Amino acid sequence: MPLEYPRNAAMAAVDAGIEQVTWNVAVVESLDGRNKYDKKTAQILKVLEQVGIDAHIHKVLPVGRAARNLRRYFQREPLEGPCTADPLLGNDLTNPQSITVEPSAEVDICWNLTIGNAKEKPLSQIIHEYNWRENPIVRTLVEEGPISLAKNAKGINFRLQERRFINKCHLCIEIRKTLKESEL
Repeated sequence: MPLEYPRNAAMAAVDAGIEQVTWNVAVVESLDGRNKYDKKTAQILKVLEQVGIDAHIHKVLPVGRAARNLRRYFQREPLEGPCTADPLLGNDLTNPQSITVEPSAEVDICWNLTIGNAKEKPLSQIIHEYNWRENPIVRTLVEEGPISLAKNAKGINFRLQERRFINKCHLCIEIRKTLKESEL
C-alpha cells in the first residue's frame, strides 16, 4: 500500500505544530462494516495508526459515482423538509462553524455550496459578511429544502425524479450542480 505520502504529510503537519490534524475518512457503513470498502478502509487506518492522529469518520455521500456504484448500501430517506446540517461537518447553514476553501479559492459552507471566492475578496470579509437570508439558494435550503429548490428551478435542464435520489443531500448536490452548469 503506497501510504507513505499521506503518512509523511500528516507527520509534517504535526511536526509543524498544526493543531487538530486528523484523517478524513469516509465509510460506507462503518469501520466495522462487512463490505469490502469498509474492510479496506479499516486496514489502511490500522497501518496509519502509528502516526498517532485521530480519524474523523463520516459516511460516504451518495453523489457522483458513489450514488451509482454504492447505491445498495444507502437507505433511501425522505426528500421533503429543510436542510438541517452539512452531512460531513454538521455545519448549520444559518451559522456555519467551519468552512472549506477549495483549490479554486471558492469558500464553501457545505458540499460545493459557495459563499464567496478568496481570490476576489478577503476570507475574513467573506465570513464576516455571510448572511444566509441574502443568499437565495441557502435561504431556500434553510426555509424549504432542496426539493423546493428543484421544483422552483426555471430554465434549466433538470427533471425531478424523486426515486432517483437517495436523500436530501443527494438531491441538493445534484440540483446545485445543474444550476451551476446552467450559469456557464
